[in-house]
Amino acid sequence: MKRREFYIGVDIAADTLAASVFRAEHGRLATKEQIPNTTDGFQELFQWLEGHAITAENAVVCVEATGVYGEPFCYFVAATGYAIAVESPLKVKRAFHPAGGKSDAVDSQQIAEYAYRFYDELSFWSPNSQIVEELRTLLKLRERVSKSLVIHKNARRSLRRKALHTPFAESVTDELIGVLQQKLDAVDAEIERVIKQDPSLHDMVRKLDLIPGVGMLLATYCLSLTNGFTQPVDYRSKAAYLGIAPLEHTSGKTVRKPSRSRHFGPKQVRKLLHLAARSVCVHNTQFREYYLRKLQEGKAEAIIYNNVSNKLLRIICAIIRSGRAYIPNYRSINPMLLNAA
Repeated sequence: MKRREFYIGVDIAADTLAASVFRAEHGRLATKEQIPNTTDGFQELFQWLEGHAITAENAVVCVEATGVYGEPFCYFVAATGYAIAVESPLKVKRAFHPAGGKSDAVDSQQIAEYAYRFYDELSFWSPNSQIVEELRTLLKLRERVSKSLVIHKNARRSLRRKALHTPFAESVTDELIGVLQQKLDAVDAEIERVIKQDPSLHDMVRKLDLIPGVGMLLATYCLSLTNGFTQPVDYRSKAAYLGIAPLEHTSGKTVRKPSRSRHFGPKQVRKLLHLAARSVCVHNTQFREYYLRKLQEGKAEAIIYNNVSNKLLRIICAIIRSGRAYIPNYRSINPMLLNAA
């Protein structure tokens, strides 16, 4: 992407914004603080930018990922035609020396300078479709309801094991479990209804659901993870992002640690992949044979399950890329062998 003349860094808080402008080859130009984090405040900010001859054609906006605090601002900026990048706060922080004070104004100045220095590495943001956003909200709701359901089920188990029973506590706990189970079923039904609104998304989710161990829930998380199957799907990068890719840990002649996964990333997807791996290692013939063979070789169960998770993720990525349905017992053939034949 062609470089811009102006780089606008915006530090977003719950109630206010601070914005700074960094001009290429000139450095910091101006800073504006205490901008309300509202639509009126956004309009005030862009009127101020116009006063400095800044337009969507010669500028780029950069913000740190702040979740729901920054979401309305991102949508507003995208609607005005400006390019907007959303960066990790850790990446911005590591780009500067730790010495010095901290304030909203200083943070916005650093974000603007960061956008100038690392322009070729910026992660540009664009609005997701309404269906993808709805599904992400529903998946988060499902996580909360599911966690509450597990908590109350564990509590009921503890109450029933006590030497002295409390019927009232057990009755209330049973009622809560019943209500939460109904709400969980309702959320699942709503997720399925939303997916069916888009025939292409519904078709791809159904194809992923056919993969052994991959149910509707994991398929929906894959939809969310790829922004509605619109992002490029590369197995290696996804495995590293999810924290299941075995990574080498060596240095010089002395540091020789075994390769291990960092287990850092979207834990819900990683958990579902692990559960899918455990399931296919019991119920699927091919994966069961692989599991038993690796056990005989002396591999730890955790390593085997992680390997199977990677295999399942590779299949998921292949299905998303090709758009074809899963074929049981599929074997790939080297194209060179076909040409030779």
